[in-house]
Amino acid sequence: MKIIIGTAILLVALVAGFFVVRSQSSEVFSSPDVRNAASAYESVSLTKLHGNLKGNEDRKIRIEGTIARECPSGCWFFVADKTGLDMKVELGYRKFAIPQRVGKGVQVEGTFIMEEDQHYVLADRVTVR
Repeated sequence: MKIIIGTAILLVALVAGFFVVRSQSSEVFSSPDVRNAASAYESVSLTKLHGNLKGNEDRKIRIEGTIARECPSGCWFFVADKTGLDMKVELGYRKFAIPQRVGKGVQVEGTFIMEEDQHYVLADRVTVR
């Protein structure tokens, strides 16, 4: 009986440890304004986004790639895909930043913004893997 209880306790500890390690594999950063808001974001490749900039204006989108370069204070970064296309992601306007994570995989949810001299994603949520 002691062996069964000891084995059960060990098994529970191993499973709990797996979930702790698993949950630490991604970091999620988000704006205080949207932290608890549920919004629908449409997944868009950087190729499609670059191919139709005007058509994607003010759309809630989700993009994925790798952090190619980043502001030293973490208020913006560029996400690049495997083809080399990249897109600027702004965090500072939403009052949040991320630590230095150049080279890490990233998923960004936010609004695509077009201005006279630039275009970027105004991030609501950033998940770094």
